[in-house]
Amino acid sequence: MAIVNEAFINSFLRGHNPLNQRVVIDRFPGSSDPAHAVERQIVGVFHTVKSRGGREDVPQIAAPFWQMGPGVAGIGVRTGPDPAGMIESLSAAVNALDPQAALALTRAMDQVRGEAFANDRFTTVLFVSFAVVALLLAAVGIHGLTSFSAAQRSREIGLRMALGATRGRVVALVLTEGLSLACIGSAIGVIGAYFVGRAMQGLLLGVPATDFLT
Repeated sequence: MAIVNEAFINSFLRGHNPLNQRVVIDRFPGSSDPAHAVERQIVGVFHTVKSRGGREDVPQIAAPFWQMGPGVAGIGVRTGPDPAGMIESLSAAVNALDPQAALALTRAMDQVRGEAFANDRFTTVLFVSFAVVALLLAAVGIHGLTSFSAAQRSREIGLRMALGATRGRVVALVLTEGLSLACIGSAIGVIGAYFVGRAMQGLLLGVPATDFLT
């Protein structure tokens, strides 16, 4: 017997009742012996779980372990708040059932998830670092441009104040020009951010091109 995921049905059995279908698995995982090929009856369907780093919906077939022949089994155990403290107990339990069996690569699920998303984490830190540098450069550039523009207009500003312009009106004049440049730059930046967001879709999991917060 075997159960398949929804991605398997969408890829191979769309429009058919999967429980009326049989599949042939050529060989067991880790085996190159074609004699292991066996026909299996589909007895159930399970939700698709993303694999390959949590990115892809891959068609999958699952069969009972005792029908898979010799090989390596991956077992998940629900533990308390201290998974590492359970390793010795789990090893003892396995050894009590079969002295020739041994646990290998015992890891907490947090560690497994961390390893799966290590590249995403690095990419995110890289993007954030570039963004912070870009923001600082933009802030320094705007400050320098605004200061230079105000210095170039010092005679005009002095003349305006001599004719009765208040300090507030002069500051508002300078800020208005600076904000107009910032608005133009922001509009260009939003357009650029959309295209950058489309590029990030292939690099970061679950980040759409129009994710406003990102």
